[in-house]
Amino acid sequence: KSITDAEDAELVRLQKLLCVPNEARDAIHKELCGDIFSKTVSSALAAGVDRFSPDDRKSITTAMEAVKLGRDAAKEIVDDVARKYLLKYISTSRSQKDRISSAKEIKKMIFFSNLVLTPVVGDLKTEEERQAEKDAIAQQKEIQEIMAKAKEEAEKEKKAESGEVAATEKKEVQGFFDSNPTTDAVAEEPAAAPAEEKKEDKKEEEPAIVYQKEINLAKDMEVSDRVDVYRNYLLYAMTGDVITGPMGVQMVAERDEAEFGRLSQLGDVLGLNQMDVM
Repeated sequence: KSITDAEDAELVRLQKLLCVPNEARDAIHKELCGDIFSKTVSSALAAGVDRFSPDDRKSITTAMEAVKLGRDAAKEIVDDVARKYLLKYISTSRSQKDRISSAKEIKKMIFFSNLVLTPVVGDLKTEEERQAEKDAIAQQKEIQEIMAKAKEEAEKEKKAESGEVAATEKKEVQGFFDSNPTTDAVAEEPAAAPAEEKKEDKKEEEPAIVYQKEINLAKDMEVSDRVDVYRNYLLYAMTGDVITGPMGVQMVAERDEAEFGRLSQLGDVLGLNQMDVM
């Protein structure tokens, strides 16, 4: 169930001697070695959200290297196996008796994608791909900052036109001199501001978690079915969970705002575009 470096070198020599095209070589390699790799991937993903460990994660890359499988072929196999697990969650969700239980099963699917598939997909990426993702995130963040700044400037201009800024500044200046009658106090006040701004800027630089989008159900389900799954989860996010109390009395629990963040991730797992979501 593995290929040594010496055997790999011999395969390269044979390919040249037999004039086997790279496409044919990759297809044969995927067919014969892919089955071994596929079983390893399936075994690792079977651990699920609760039991998936670093050892399970490492077993996938170890198996890929052991059979000398290319990254592209490995990605295709992981995609095939992972989608089957995602479809199991969909199937279980549809078999539930009520909408709440169905939505909870979809939530498990979101966690599976975020906590299991995200690291697995990340391990199969090249350094160039990882860097490209970082650059895209940085660019998106820069655009958001520019938009936020433009919005802030627009609000300031609007206030200035109505005279609110002038009145507010006059009140603040008067209050400042009333509480700081000496020139020494006036000189000391601005010194504290830059330090506070620097501290806030440092806090904002924490990297955001980016979950995988590559593996989704776009090829396995009709768009109408995928939209229906999304719609049901949106209803769940809006209404909240239901708790059964004494004597079978049902009470609506407090709505969890985090569910709206999971909605975005669900859209990615279902392979929905922005128009579908809207």
